[in-house]
Amino acid sequence: MKKIVLFILVFVFLLSSAVFAGPTFAKTKYTVTETYNILKEKFPEFIDRLKTRGVTDDEIAAFLYDLNENLSNVKGLNKDNFKSNMFTALKTTLYSGAHNNLLSALMLEFSDEIEAMLTTHEIPPELQPLYDTVLYCVLGDDGNNTGTDSSGKTSSGAGSSGKTSAETKPDETTAGQETPPVSKYSISETYNVLKIMFPEFIEKLKKYNVTDDEIASFLSDLIGRINGVEGLNKANFQSGMLSALQTTLYSGAHNNLLGAMISEYYTEIETMLTTRKIPPEMQPLYDTVLYCVLGEGDIQLFNDVDNSHWAKKYIEELAVKGVISGVGDHLYDPEASVTREQFTKMIVDAMGYEKSDIPLPFTDTNSNEWYYSYVAAAYENSLIAGVGDNMFGTGEKITRQDMAVILYRAAGRKGLEFTASDTVFNTFADKGEIDAYAADAVRLLSGSGIINGYAGMFSPKDFLTRAEAARVIYALFYEYVSK
Repeated sequence: MKKIVLFILVFVFLLSSAVFAGPTFAKTKYTVTETYNILKEKFPEFIDRLKTRGVTDDEIAAFLYDLNENLSNVKGLNKDNFKSNMFTALKTTLYSGAHNNLLSALMLEFSDEIEAMLTTHEIPPELQPLYDTVLYCVLGDDGNNTGTDSSGKTSSGAGSSGKTSAETKPDETTAGQETPPVSKYSISETYNVLKIMFPEFIEKLKKYNVTDDEIASFLSDLIGRINGVEGLNKANFQSGMLSALQTTLYSGAHNNLLGAMISEYYTEIETMLTTRKIPPEMQPLYDTVLYCVLGEGDIQLFNDVDNSHWAKKYIEELAVKGVISGVGDHLYDPEASVTREQFTKMIVDAMGYEKSDIPLPFTDTNSNEWYYSYVAAAYENSLIAGVGDNMFGTGEKITRQDMAVILYRAAGRKGLEFTASDTVFNTFADKGEIDAYAADAVRLLSGSGIINGYAGMFSPKDFLTRAEAARVIYALFYEYVSK
């Protein structure tokens, strides 16, 4: 991560020191166009390498214009304060989110040259001619006897060929492995954890039109590379993570995400660059990734489901798998009742069914509502039949006996078979209160250990809680199936 920001600061700095040329800055020797012409003539390789990454003349000109605007209020600019003022203006311009294509091209093409800058915080010797040229164009200071005429054409003076050392190509051999052996969770599961625990982080990225698919693709490449770190453990995870992060970001495959991260999290990145440590505000995110990859430490997905809660395992495992979700504000609300449409969604997701838009016979369902496609998928696969009178029971809390019926139908669709046993069923003192349509489902599921009662009661007409829903779904789909 250290490379990321300083890479940007230096090479955009070198390219655009000419930026604030123009009528708004009195001390500028040449205009933006003239300065850009000088750079193209003296350092064509530099410009061409950016263009090989799809950067256009118009994009460079737009960047220079914006940087000019940000520099227009600088007073007393001279050779002594030139560098510091330029860096300040570059930060503002680069992290605006308006020049991500140029930003990505710089990162991809000039990683070697930035190494010296990271160590010394000075312009490396091979870049000094380029720096002196732009300094001259802006302030008229001829530090290296660089001469030009007013047309922007070079007249004399030493110059660099603009050639840079060979770029380091990222190692692609370990990229894109979907489920590395060392990882506790798969890529999709890790992303689900991040969405639950750090929704604000994800939403900030999405402000820049970063999609779920783009984030998942980035995580896939990143964890694939982390998996390539030999002897990865908690002690070396940070260095391995940063190395893999650098390689993944520089791969050129995630430029949209990269631009969003730079735009939103510059302060945190700068702290990391300065201290070479995870800043305190980013520590929870780092710890979560560490847990997802190595299984080190512990996490609490929901603030109201701690280690003492009887259903923590079921709730968190299903949340990680994307079968259930919280209610917002980092809460799950485990004791709240579940509506019929909510439980239907859980079952459809656990079954892995695609959502459906088929017409439904129910008068109380609305095709414009979030639940419709899940209810349609469940109906299409014969998991639900409604509550009678052409009603699905939308908004009604689901009873424990109706839960059993839907769960039993889902088991049948998966081809699961149960051994008939009345042993547990006969222990329910209220078994006579179970309606006939649900009795077989309760008998078989309880006999197989998938559902149970409390203190000798099944309580068929009680409403199912969110914690109970997680328990029965996990018991069927992730415990019974594996037996």
